Amino acid sequence: MAEFKVKNDVKPEPGDLIEIKRVVPMVFPDIPFIYQHWAIYVGDGFVIHLATDSEYAGASSVLFVLSYKAMVKKNKIWDVVGDDEWRINNLLDNEYKHLCVEDVIREAESLVGQIQPYNVLTANCEHFVTKRRYGIAKSRQVQ
Repeated sequence: MAEFKVKNDVKPEPGDLIEIKRVVPMVFPDIPFIYQHWAIYVGDGFVIHLATDSEYAGASSVLFVLSYKAMVKKNKIWDVVGDDEWRINNLLDNEYKHLCVEDVIREAESLVGQIQPYNVLTANCEHFVTKRRYGIAKSRQVQ
C-alpha cells in the first residue's frame, strides 16, 4: 500500500478518491485514535465528501461513530485535508472497473447538500465515495 503523502506532492485528477488520515487525540488511554476520511476530487481544487457534524480538518472527533446522519458537502480540498496526511487511493481499481469520470462527478454533485443516512459500519464516507466511483459501496476500514 502506498505511503500517505502531504499537500503538494501529487495532483489529483477528477474522479480520484482522496484518503485522509485523521488522528484524534484521546484522553484515556493516552493513545491517539486514527481513522480515514474519504472524499472524491471533482476538479478545480474541490472535493465532495460525506461528513458528520463532528468531521472537519484539525478538530475531528470520535463522536462520528455515534452519528446516524451526515451531509454531502463540496469544499476546497485543503479545507477538508487541513494539515492531515492524505493520498490518492483509488483502492478498488484492481477489482472493479470505475465508472465514467463525468458520471461520477455528476452524481456526486447532484447529492451536495443532501442529508444521507450514516453508519460507521455500513454507510460511512468510504462507502459513499466507492459507490460513486465504482457503483458499489465498499469500506475496507470496517472489514
